[in-house]
Amino acid sequence: HAILRYLSCAYPGIPDH
Repeated sequence: HAILRYLSCAYPGIPDH
């Protein structure tokens, strides 16, 4: 999911899947 990937970029704690 691109949204989670974006969040992952901002918040390293979130998986980028």
